[in-house]
Amino acid sequence: MGEKKRGIQSAKSTAQMIEGFVKKKGEQIINPSNPLPIYCQVENFLRQLICELSLSKGTRLPSDRRFAELLSISHLTLRRAQKRLCEQGLLLKNHGKGTFVGDTSQLRVEREKGSEQRFIGLVIPSVEYYYSELIRAVEEKAREADLKLVLSISDWWDPAEENRQLQRLIGLKGIRGILISPPVVRQVLKRRVSRYKDLMRLGISVVCIDRDVSDMGLSCVFFDDRRGAKMAVTHLVSLGHRRIGFVSPMPENLRNQERFLGYKDALKEAQIPYDETIVVKKDPDRFEGDLEKLMKSPARPTAIFCINDYCASMVAEYVSRLGISVPEELAICGYDGPDLKRGPLSFLTTIFRNRYIMGTKAVEILLRQMRADRERNVECVILSPELIVKGSCGAKAISSYGSMTHLSNLARYA
Repeated sequence: MGEKKRGIQSAKSTAQMIEGFVKKKGEQIINPSNPLPIYCQVENFLRQLICELSLSKGTRLPSDRRFAELLSISHLTLRRAQKRLCEQGLLLKNHGKGTFVGDTSQLRVEREKGSEQRFIGLVIPSVEYYYSELIRAVEEKAREADLKLVLSISDWWDPAEENRQLQRLIGLKGIRGILISPPVVRQVLKRRVSRYKDLMRLGISVVCIDRDVSDMGLSCVFFDDRRGAKMAVTHLVSLGHRRIGFVSPMPENLRNQERFLGYKDALKEAQIPYDETIVVKKDPDRFEGDLEKLMKSPARPTAIFCINDYCASMVAEYVSRLGISVPEELAICGYDGPDLKRGPLSFLTTIFRNRYIMGTKAVEILLRQMRADRERNVECVILSPELIVKGSCGAKAISSYGSMTHLSNLARYA
């Protein structure tokens, strides 16, 4: 009886210690500005908790309800974090009894290897929704390879800021490779590439994300945006549209140029003459005026392909104010597909670029580059986007999956 009482007291003491640790960390646990999904942040914290409190195998953690309350998160978010740790063997779930600490030997190994820790860097221009899945993929693949990810936010238009971020990464003991999302303007990109090659001469592997730089001697992973745009416009043609407009209130850059070429490719293949009068792509400041002129013309388009989903939502909102219904009077197709399940863009037919796959492939190339002793082959993975058909084009919902092309040992490819 006394043994049982001591066990209960010990469990209560451990629970109090864990709760005290959680409260002490407070706002450090979940950072809303951190681009990592919340469940990944919770997973990292649970690993930290087990490590710093030296919790042994079999230690019972507070109930899911209590833990969710302490962390101010939903049960679903907690369960997603726990599931990943259960798959790694670090946590054990016993139905009806609770959650327990599992095998902590890997954590001990990580602690002992702390001074030998290897890093990879990820340099991106922002932490908006566009990059969240990419970051998640890179973080997961890095962890599988026993690498720590260091995230750096740069600026496409400010070379000094990018240099500062790269210098910060170079200064890390154990930095092995860097993934970079380069500028989208070719003239700017060419100037930056020499800097990226300097990193390689220092023995740091470099892979560029979302940009074709294989002709400049760098490995890369990117989406075939020309093909994606052609898929979108070909779909609109298949619905019977012949007057298909193109709208882009964005500055000209490599990505937008590729999408515009894809638009023209689809028209040419369908033997539809290119009509400059239904194209709006020159001046962002005059976007609404040009769009109004386009939609009030006697021969207005019956469908519009937009440069991205944000642009498509702007067009949909604007034409509704003109009394034009979507898709009955105007079919709209976007590009980029940020969140296909919910939110204001969920009704859009779009071209989806799977950024999780892009991040995964980028790390795989980087790991191969890091393992190469001397000569590093230039590797290029070209991903095909996916057509997701929703309500904005007036067709039945479908998806057309993309593909992948892997080119290696390149100096240049066309």
